Amino acid sequence: MDYHSLRETYQADGCVKVKNAFSQDWVDTLITVFDAHIDMIVRGTRFPPAQRGTIAPADGDVISATQCKHLRNAVANDDTLWNWAENSPAAQIVGEVIGAEAVQYWYDIWFCKETSDAGSTPWHHDASGHPFAGAHMPSLWVALTDVSEADAPLLTYRGSHKNGRYFRPPYTPGKEDFPTPEGYGTGQDMLDIVTAQPDAIQSWPCKAGDALVIHPMTWHASKPQLGEGRRRLALTTRWIGSDLVWDPKPFSFDGYFKAASTLKPGDPAPVSFLPILWQKQNDFAA
Repeated sequence: MDYHSLRETYQADGCVKVKNAFSQDWVDTLITVFDAHIDMIVRGTRFPPAQRGTIAPADGDVISATQCKHLRNAVANDDTLWNWAENSPAAQIVGEVIGAEAVQYWYDIWFCKETSDAGSTPWHHDASGHPFAGAHMPSLWVALTDVSEADAPLLTYRGSHKNGRYFRPPYTPGKEDFPTPEGYGTGQDMLDIVTAQPDAIQSWPCKAGDALVIHPMTWHASKPQLGEGRRRLALTTRWIGSDLVWDPKPFSFDGYFKAASTLKPGDPAPVSFLPILWQKQNDFAA
């Protein structure tokens, strides 16, 4: 894999596709576990206590009006999924593409859309919700089904990670009434900029097993799901690299980071949170 070229594209555009990142066996494994977890949610079965001491239990929902299915924080709470995090190419892809010295797994959100009622995802970026400062908080978005232009492909705005400005997130559970902080843009501000320069919009149809590495400051959205009855399933995983410091923001959430109460602004992400899953190999001449 040409990581140098992938890294250059990521740094320039804020998003890069890694084709055939995961084998069909890995894809099938992830789908099987997702379906089992969703079945638990439908049956009202409680998830077991967290398997790893610094991580909260998994949770999820099925939205009756749209039949959208969501699963959250499953990887660190399921041995099969944790085996994927440890032994698939995921951690190396993230570390090599973002140029980190080491990476830790953070958390995950799964998105399943199957009907045209699912709608589109509004423009936003992830960094305004993260309690860290630094560039090494990428998303690894993994297509678990083929995603055509009719199947709610992800959209990104090329180069937007260089804007440097924070924007109010579209979803702010428990903080809906918070005023927009001074210096923050709104979702409408972001939409106005995107609409005025449509040539910078990138659409990302994918094959199952393809992955996108997305910078935390990159503006992204999705097209609506148009294919009635066609499943669009994607796994979004979040990672911690080597340049982060604790920096809570008005709309940040702990993201299952149970060590939050022990940190002060400027502290690095503790390795004790979750183990390092990939480390850069430095070759020294004898």
